[in-house]
Amino acid sequence: MQSENSKIFYTAFANWLQIILLIISNVLLVPLILTKWEPNLLGLWFILISLTQFSFIINLSHQSYLYNRSFVLNRNKKKLINQELISALPLSLIISLFVIVVFYISYKFNILSNLLNIDEKYSKVLNISIIYISILNFFTYSYSNFFSGPFSAFGYYHIYALIKVFRAATTLLIPAYSIFRGATFIEAVYVLIFTEILSFFVHIFFSIKYFKKLSFKIYKPNFILALK
Repeated sequence: MQSENSKIFYTAFANWLQIILLIISNVLLVPLILTKWEPNLLGLWFILISLTQFSFIINLSHQSYLYNRSFVLNRNKKKLINQELISALPLSLIISLFVIVVFYISYKFNILSNLLNIDEKYSKVLNISIIYISILNFFTYSYSNFFSGPFSAFGYYHIYALIKVFRAATTLLIPAYSIFRGATFIEAVYVLIFTEILSFFVHIFFSIKYFKKLSFKIYKPNFILALK
């Protein structure tokens, strides 16, 4: 069993790495990408990332609530934490599916492109990319981010802090490198999707490991509990 000091060290180390990644992304990567892409294309990339993150805000709020609730319930109510986690997943998937439908309607009627005044030559690739990433989120992070709350409440936050850094590093640096190597916009989106899948499998691997360690079970989801 790891000591509390080592957990604190790994958590602090992960947080410092996140700060370093933030500095790298703001200071180094933007000028690097601009050597290969025109400013409009870089702006389109930022719009893509911002829109997909914004579309995830309902699920993120849902996950943040259960994250904090896990600490409130704590160890004495592990079964209830387990039940609430399992019950939350179907609702999160429904929300993610709704997001995909909204973006598809926007694509068919060119709503977002008109709203954001996107140039016609970029409009289709932006809309398609948003749909691709939304579908990816449906199968991956629409439910896997729920796992960090319960496991953090039981003393494994440092593991998820390191996973978070791994995800940030792969999804930031690998697509940027592909752009520097000459990737087009849609190719960079494919690389981003690949890195999201890679970090997702790492996330799931450790989640299953600690599910077993905590003796969590697969209960029948309670939709009423999820709505509450």
